[in-house]
Amino acid sequence: ILVQWQPPPLATQNGQIVGYKLRYRKTARKTETFEILVDNQLSQLITGLEKNTEYSFRVVAMTVNGSGPATDWVAADTFENDLDESRVPDMPSSLHVRPLVTNIVVSWTPPENQHQVVVRGYAIGYGLGSPHAQTVRVDHKQRYYTIENLEPSSHYVISLKAFNNMGEGIPLYESAVTRQHTDTSEVDVYVVHASYTPVPEPSPMLPPVGVQATILGSDTVRLTWADNSLPKNQKITDARYYTARWKTNIPANTKYKMANSTTLSYLVSGLKPNTLYEFSVMVTKGRRSSTWSMTAHGTTFESVPSSPPKDVTVVSKEGKPRTIIVNWQPPSEANGKITGYIIYYSTDVHAELHDWVIEPVVGNRLTHQIQELTLDTPYYFKIQARNSKGMGPMSEAVLFRTPKGKQS
Repeated sequence: ILVQWQPPPLATQNGQIVGYKLRYRKTARKTETFEILVDNQLSQLITGLEKNTEYSFRVVAMTVNGSGPATDWVAADTFENDLDESRVPDMPSSLHVRPLVTNIVVSWTPPENQHQVVVRGYAIGYGLGSPHAQTVRVDHKQRYYTIENLEPSSHYVISLKAFNNMGEGIPLYESAVTRQHTDTSEVDVYVVHASYTPVPEPSPMLPPVGVQATILGSDTVRLTWADNSLPKNQKITDARYYTARWKTNIPANTKYKMANSTTLSYLVSGLKPNTLYEFSVMVTKGRRSSTWSMTAHGTTFESVPSSPPKDVTVVSKEGKPRTIIVNWQPPSEANGKITGYIIYYSTDVHAELHDWVIEPVVGNRLTHQIQELTLDTPYYFKIQARNSKGMGPMSEAVLFRTPKGKQS
C-alpha cells in the first residue's frame, strides 16, 4: 500500500520538519502497531502485508524538538491478488437506470477484466441532456447509487466510468426521463404522451443513446445505438434517418467523416489499423434534429506494418573496423506495437533473399551491432519490422563499405 500525505500548515510547524513517523496496523483486531521513520519525503510504500486485509495508517510530523499530533487513522484494503495498474480499467460491463419522479436509481456491474486490472472506484456523471453537469465518485465495492433532487418529466443522461490511479476508463452511457408528479405507472411517459404534445416550432429530438462501437477488424467498426423517441420495440415506421460521425485525434486537427443510415446501426470501414476513434450519432426527422449523442470509443485491431523502417544508416564502430552499427527509425505506418526487426545483409545486392545473412532484433530497439565483417568490402543492408500480425515490407538496400585497415 502506498501512503501519501502533506506537511502540516506552515504556521503550525513550530520549526523545521525533519521527518515523519508512519504507524500502521491491521484494522480488524487491535493488533501490534508498526512504526516506520520516514525522511523528509511525503510518501512511503508499505510492503510485505497480508492479502485481502484492511490496514489503518496514521502519520506524525517531527521537528528537532519532538513529535507533533497524529493524523486520524485512515484505512485501506490490500487486494486478494496483485492486479495491473499500468492501464485504466475497461468500461463497466453493464449500466441500468430506473427513473422515479425526482430520483434515478443507477446500478451497474464491474468491468469484465476487474480480476486483472485495478478498479479503485466509479465516477457517475449526470445532467439534463448531458452527463457533464455533476459528477459523483463512489467506492470500488459499490454497485448502485441514487441520484436525488432531479426535475420531474426531464431527460437526463448518465455516464459511468471505472477509475484507478492511471485515470478513468471509457464511459458507459444511459439516458432516462424522470416521471411526472402525477405518474404512478411503470410506463415511459415520454412515449405514451408523445402524440398529444403540440409542437408549433420544430423542437430538438432526443439524441440517440447507448452508442456502442464493436471492433470487427483492423479497418472496420460496427456502430449500434438506441432511440428513446421510438417505441419500446425500437421499430422505425417513419422517415427519420441517423447521421454517424467519426474521427481520430491523431493528428489533433483531424476532421470528422460522416455517413447516413436509416437503421439503428452503421458499418464504418476504411479506418486506420490500431487507431483509437471516437463515434457519435444524431437523428433527423423532417425539420427536426437532435444534438449529437454521447461519444463512443473504439480502437481498431492491429494489421501488419504497411511501410518499412526508415532512416536506415550504417557506421563503423570506432576502433573496431570489422564491426558496424546499424541504426534506423520505426515504420511510419506500424499498424500496431512493433515487436522486433530483422536485419538482412549481403555483399551481393542481387542475391536471392534466402542467401542474405539474417540478424534478428527483439523488441523495440533501434540500433544493432554486426561483428566479424570482411574489411574493405561493400555490404548491403535491409530491415523489416514485425508486429503481432506479421512482417512488414523491407527497406531499400543501403550500401556500406567496411574500412581498410588491419584485421582485428
